[in-house]
Amino acid sequence: MGEVYRAHDTKLGRDVAIKILPAAFTSDPDRRARFAREARLLASLNHPHVATVHGVEEASGVQAIVLELVEGPTLADRVARGPVPVKEACAIAGQIADALDAAHEKGIVHRDLKPANIKLTADGQVKVLDFGLAMAVEGPGGDRSALPTQLMSEPGAVVGTAAYMSPEQARGQAVDKRTDIWAFGCVLYEMLTGRRAFDGATSSEMIAKVLEREPDWTALPATTPPAVGRLIERCLEKDSKPRLRDIGDASVDLEGGAGTSVHQIVPKRWPASWLKSGAGLVAVVAIGAGAVIWYSRPAPSKSMPLPVTRFVVTPREPITRVSEGVFAISPDARRFAYVAGHEGFPALYVHDIDQFEDRLIPGTQGADHPSFSPDGAWIAFAADQKIKKVEVAGGEPVVLCDCTVGLGLLWGTDGNILFATGAAKGIARVSAQGGIPTDLTTIRDDELEHDFPDLLPDGKSLLYSASAVDSSRTGGIYVQSLQTGERKFLTLGGFPRYLSSGQLLYAQGSVMFAVPFDVERLAITGPPVIALQGVERRPLGTMDIAISRGGSLVYLPSDHGDDNNAIVWVDRTGADEPLGLPRRLYHQPRLSPDGHRLIVAVTPENSQGANADDLWMVDLDRSNLRRVTTGGGTMPVWAPDGSRVAYTGNRAAKGSSIFARRLDGTDADERLVQGRGPSLPLAWSPDGRFLAWVGVSPDTANDIFMTDTIDRSPARPFAQTMFREGAPTFSPDGRFVAYVSDVSGRSEVYVRPFPGPGQEVQVSVDGGNEPVWARRADELFYRQGDAMMAVTVKTAASLRVDKPQRLFEKAFRRSSALWPNYDVAADGRRFVLLKGGAQLELTRINVVLNWTPPR
Repeated sequence: MGEVYRAHDTKLGRDVAIKILPAAFTSDPDRRARFAREARLLASLNHPHVATVHGVEEASGVQAIVLELVEGPTLADRVARGPVPVKEACAIAGQIADALDAAHEKGIVHRDLKPANIKLTADGQVKVLDFGLAMAVEGPGGDRSALPTQLMSEPGAVVGTAAYMSPEQARGQAVDKRTDIWAFGCVLYEMLTGRRAFDGATSSEMIAKVLEREPDWTALPATTPPAVGRLIERCLEKDSKPRLRDIGDASVDLEGGAGTSVHQIVPKRWPASWLKSGAGLVAVVAIGAGAVIWYSRPAPSKSMPLPVTRFVVTPREPITRVSEGVFAISPDARRFAYVAGHEGFPALYVHDIDQFEDRLIPGTQGADHPSFSPDGAWIAFAADQKIKKVEVAGGEPVVLCDCTVGLGLLWGTDGNILFATGAAKGIARVSAQGGIPTDLTTIRDDELEHDFPDLLPDGKSLLYSASAVDSSRTGGIYVQSLQTGERKFLTLGGFPRYLSSGQLLYAQGSVMFAVPFDVERLAITGPPVIALQGVERRPLGTMDIAISRGGSLVYLPSDHGDDNNAIVWVDRTGADEPLGLPRRLYHQPRLSPDGHRLIVAVTPENSQGANADDLWMVDLDRSNLRRVTTGGGTMPVWAPDGSRVAYTGNRAAKGSSIFARRLDGTDADERLVQGRGPSLPLAWSPDGRFLAWVGVSPDTANDIFMTDTIDRSPARPFAQTMFREGAPTFSPDGRFVAYVSDVSGRSEVYVRPFPGPGQEVQVSVDGGNEPVWARRADELFYRQGDAMMAVTVKTAASLRVDKPQRLFEKAFRRSSALWPNYDVAADGRRFVLLKGGAQLELTRINVVLNWTPPR
């Protein structure tokens, strides 16, 4: 029907497939009009197993249909590797049947269903492609009389594909949904046998077999359930009248095939030549006897493998980006836990698979990185610079140790809890009964930290990922002997998890891969395959997923919205006005001191993380964009005179250092801070001397430091505690610094004298983040969820803080960490904010039970 291209929709910021239709078709005005009508009907077909039709476009006489881009192999690719196991084939067929059923209810017939038109995504979803397009070309009733000769002469281009045509379709007769049911039977037969039901050297030979012969029923595997065998027979009735009438009726038979043990079927039609032989008769009798024996067996045991089950859970409260580790799943996959908001604090919730309602676990405020005990009765978690545990049934949490937890915590089968200890440190463990932690791994000079521990089944070997000091380098996955300390590099990536299927699961960017892994040799034994895509990722790299050893998983999907956003001016009432710039993934907008320029970090499309960010300059008078950095850059901060900008370098030799760049291009970048871990500049003092920045300490989490940019003395801490501090901003006179701390258990805004000493004063009430001080006003602004708050702060004689006032509440993009994602005009009368893009609060949890990655 034409040529298909991968394309990008610049209006909605998404990749699509675009099918260019043949000139012979587009030259016929009547057929163009009918195709447009059919396409509108197809666009109304919204189903998870149908590739969506987005619309029809026309330019310069060329007509094209815009379709959902579906990644992954086709079913034809899968069958080319050999027959599909019965359980997997039935699961795939069930999804195909669901798609057909939804279409048939709308009067849409596919007419060209075949393995090449069926895609298999990395997470096990089936997508049927080109739904109804053949009908759209030919018109109602299969009338081909008015087709252009060029189309009629293309083999299989319009009437379908010979091997999958129904008899009535092959004869050129009118067709209805039963022709799809025939093709469905052909596809299911091919999955189970690895070969076509009606094959031949030419299309004519295939059509002859469709019209005159039966499939080779003996080719069906001995493990085919009787119900599935009968289903295929009913689908492949040559007379359409006794053929299965509704594809929805196939669901029961397929569910049985996907979820129960199977045995040999007895086809009702055996090839006559085969039945004439004595061996054939004996075989039929033997098979029949086997079936009788099977039916007399007791019911299957509860340990029998279950079908893959997928469903969606809506959390009781929205899941935010405040916590880095969100999910845990019990070893038996009967329940999972997640971290969501509760009265302004993150807290633990538990969802039992057999229940409708989630339940809050009291006393878990500030929870992060939950992990179930091996028996599923307890949950360990990090909170308040401690590791705690709490019974799933409820009760007072028990403190196991005072310690900093980095990225990853695991309750091992050996009675210990393993955890990452943060920047510049490795993996440690503490007894699940409490005690003093002991170190298990030691970082090397070129490593920043070790994260995401996972204990292998023997209890003697540890998986973990190591991140590099140079943020331009990809981290690696290692396995280490807990007896000898010897460690071995396995592959690039992060977030390693070992599954009982004998596979190692790990992440690269936002994609999860699976490789076969030999636990005896501690070695990868085969090539990687894509196991799962579309998992949400936290700012520091944690995947929003929990995986049981047996393969069940819960995760946040990343398809919660278009990430691109628009830069807008917003007044004090919340009314917004766009700057007129193209939508991109903007963050950290910063207004110049003179108010005529804006510098902003931009993440390019298809980026795998913030290391690809660069800084761009916006001329606010002319609404144009100019690139400032080409080697990576983020977290921009203006110098008070507007001549320079400080930023964090992200690539090459820059590592995590802070640089200053002159905007006239006269000098090379000056290194202001040499950081081992993340070093983020946030504010420059009004006199241009001090740069306030946030660093990560292995013992005290996020801290605020001050660097004297004139005498270049060593940086000194301004706010350094066991809690998280960030987002520093100077008062207009430079005598005070506002910042955020979670010392109270949630983020609040505080003000302290600079350079000190002096006691901090809490500014916000009931939570606050992202403080920004107006340059020429006695107002400090901060955000409380979607609300923009303003508070009058007098600093002339002594500090005076008034009661905060809510200016407006509107869903502009918020920060995912302790830095502001907006800026304020010097007079405090309007703001630069980011509008649109993916929501920071996520309200859909995907659950997959009994899942096994592809091989």
